[in-house]
Amino acid sequence: MAGLALWKAPLGGLIAAALLLGAQPVLANDPVSLERDAMSEFNAGVDAENDGQNQTACRRYRNAAGLFNNAIYALLSYPMGTEDERDNVKGAANQLQSRVDLAKERANGVCGLSDGPSRGASSAAVSDDGADTASLEELQQAQTLARRQYDEASRKYEAHDFAGACASARLSADGFARIIAAMKADGSLEAAFGNPAQVYANAAQAIEDRDTFFCKS
Repeated sequence: MAGLALWKAPLGGLIAAALLLGAQPVLANDPVSLERDAMSEFNAGVDAENDGQNQTACRRYRNAAGLFNNAIYALLSYPMGTEDERDNVKGAANQLQSRVDLAKERANGVCGLSDGPSRGASSAAVSDDGADTASLEELQQAQTLARRQYDEASRKYEAHDFAGACASARLSADGFARIIAAMKADGSLEAAFGNPAQVYANAAQAIEDRDTFFCKS
């Protein structure tokens, strides 16, 4: 991973650690299965949101949040008789709670919105009444968010929250992809950045790191 100038489903590191300690789930749906189903719903939400299907995305994100929350409760099926067991269950619960929060955050961003055009194309239209200035500002804000999400992916990866790192990396790559699509659709939007070539390079790096590092199975 050089770093910057579809959330896959790796097992949460601490849940895997709990399994290695010999924990045997007694519920029909164990935390790992619930986490995997939640990731699938979250990914479907991201895809729907990018396609402008806000109502579907809302439902998918809420489903994901519910499944992640159920996985937290399912952790109670693991033994907690020793300090190591309790620490692993607590750590896994904290990881899952962060994903509950992320799914709810994404839901809040789309629930109540009507369906719209695909976000794969530029949504920053330039007009003669000054709207182009706002569009440039929006692109700058989008880049700031994408870089922050990339940094968050790195932080989570170092904390061994590999699924969370993949999720943040995916959000970063999607954000950069929308910026590039907007600039390619309207070259004048490159004026939002002092060095557009660096933005293109950062976007390529974010996408590459998502696929070959953060989300690599």
